[in-house]
Amino acid sequence: GTGKTGIESTDGDLDVIGGGPGLTLLLNQGARDNHPPHLDPVAEQSVTEGAELVLEFTARDDDGDPLVLTASLHSGESVESVGAAFTDHGDGRGTLRWIPGSDQGARGGRLYEFVVRVSDGIAGDEVLVRVLVHELNRPPQLEAIAPITIGELVPLQLQLHAEDPD
Repeated sequence: GTGKTGIESTDGDLDVIGGGPGLTLLLNQGARDNHPPHLDPVAEQSVTEGAELVLEFTARDDDGDPLVLTASLHSGESVESVGAAFTDHGDGRGTLRWIPGSDQGARGGRLYEFVVRVSDGIAGDEVLVRVLVHELNRPPQLEAIAPITIGELVPLQLQLHAEDPD
């Protein structure tokens, strides 16, 4: 029979394994400490219905690991559920874009909370971004008044009609 022949070394960096006519080299990188990525905070935001909100996010990883950025509402729903969009640029940066609709604001502001997360595949970080959406206050609309002809010193009485689109 044939037995195991060759050199074996387990010095932690390079293992030489023998067995048969050739040698196998195994690079043993070992375990390293992973430093979690860090996502820069973003201040509370305020926007009016119909105005575009663009938020830029930046993440860093001391280990140089590739990063993945994602976003959702704090409730767990997708950002698309409120009409927003999130783009991971693939280089540790991400962008949230949103134009709140005419029914998404309120007087005094309606609060929306977005969570942006970064992961290096092992560890992660997240930031909570609070956005107040204010109602767009549109002016009331006065219905057109038809032309009227009257004589001098004759009292005029008009019935006016106006609507507030809000």
